[in-house]
Amino acid sequence: MRMRWLLAVAALGIGLAGEAAAQIQLPGAFGANPAAGPGAPGPLPLPLPGADPNKPHSPEAAPVHAPGEETISGGQFQRNGANGLMVFDKGKSLEISRLALVGENMDRSYEVCRVEISGGKIPVKPAPPAEGLVSFNVDMEACPFSVDVLDGAVRVRGKVCEIKAANCRVDPTGIWGPSGSSISGEEAKNVERLRALYETDARNLYRALVASAGNDKAKTRQIAADQAGFSSRREVMCRDYAGEDRHGFCASRVTLARAVALSAELLGGPKPAAPPKPRKPPPPKPVAAPLPPPGIQ
Repeated sequence: MRMRWLLAVAALGIGLAGEAAAQIQLPGAFGANPAAGPGAPGPLPLPLPGADPNKPHSPEAAPVHAPGEETISGGQFQRNGANGLMVFDKGKSLEISRLALVGENMDRSYEVCRVEISGGKIPVKPAPPAEGLVSFNVDMEACPFSVDVLDGAVRVRGKVCEIKAANCRVDPTGIWGPSGSSISGEEAKNVERLRALYETDARNLYRALVASAGNDKAKTRQIAADQAGFSSRREVMCRDYAGEDRHGFCASRVTLARAVALSAELLGGPKPAAPPKPRKPPPPKPVAAPLPPPGIQ
């Protein structure tokens, strides 16, 4: 059954913070939280799943397994922990049961708009692993994107979409996780411990990857350059996550993704070619029997 698009658009002009200049809610769309302003539903408490920070940790380069879809099923996520809404549910397969995207008005970029999609669940289709992470494609005609599972969060990959029916330009890409304001002080301590473990994993895997390059100097330089740029890439991805300086949730999940990527590269690197099979000598050609001399029967 073709999904119906039900759009709710709210505009917010500069200087009118907290007051919607105009708001249209079409029947069937799930409502925004008017007290929180456009694109900002209230806190969404979410348990922070992950490894046990008290578990003994090996200093050696052990493989880091990608989080499974069970870590996001039932989760309610916001882009940068602050706006939009993405809710995952698991029936026979993983689905997005609610989705709201926040962007800017296509005619007046200083106005915020919010597109809420309802009328049916959005299926997600398994995709090839992305840097070792479990990945899914969300094939919405108006704004397709991919999600990579990050243990209680997702990384969205895609591009800026123009949803003309709502006159709204949205960018779904980035880290979607729990509301930044919902992460308590105790949870923040747990996140910090987990990040330390992920950092150790990534560092050990990096060293193992360099060792695997052997005398290949070009490969070693490429690995080192990628590692050197990771911190700045993480900073760019996480600098806008709400309350990141207090809880560090985004950095912990991006570091986990880095460890998984290094693990996948180390385990999935080029394998030595199989030795050629020895060739068998060709069978001797049959030799015709000599004819008897004339007169001999």
